[in-house]
Amino acid sequence: MDDYVTQLFFTLAQLAGIFVGFGALISVSNNRPTDEDELNVLAGVVMMGLYVIIGALIPVGLHPFGFSGPELWMGSAATLLVFCWFAIWLQRSMVLRHYRRRGAFDYFQLVLEASAQLPLILILLPVFPSHSAALYSITLIASILYAVCLMVVLVLGLVADQGQPSDQTLDE
Repeated sequence: MDDYVTQLFFTLAQLAGIFVGFGALISVSNNRPTDEDELNVLAGVVMMGLYVIIGALIPVGLHPFGFSGPELWMGSAATLLVFCWFAIWLQRSMVLRHYRRRGAFDYFQLVLEASAQLPLILILLPVFPSHSAALYSITLIASILYAVCLMVVLVLGLVADQGQPSDQTLDE
């Protein structure tokens, strides 16, 4: 694995760590009760951040053990896909409930999810074996974009809610 690929993956892991940190900071600093949708978006930001951190560090961690070339990228892609599908399976009821509403942003999320998983599938099928590192990078970058979109939704929801009176002030 080239040094610039290793540096790219470390940088992507650091970026994803920032999203996880901001998600945690938002949840701790929020004084009002959060609704289920907001909690799901916050969980999505944290999960996508962890997904990118784990995904970026898998090939970096496997390379010193002698994995290189196709087996490095196929092993990393398989591990990341299993992690992704396991996370989706754990949240299946929330995912199904969420996608029944189908708004424009939901379709955009499906495109981002597909753009994150399709390169991994192409690596496992060895369609473009010489471009496996690039395909893997596309997965990580698309996942960061997904986390950015979720963070924007979370922040815009918090800003919109600040302009409305809370239930507590209405009761007094």
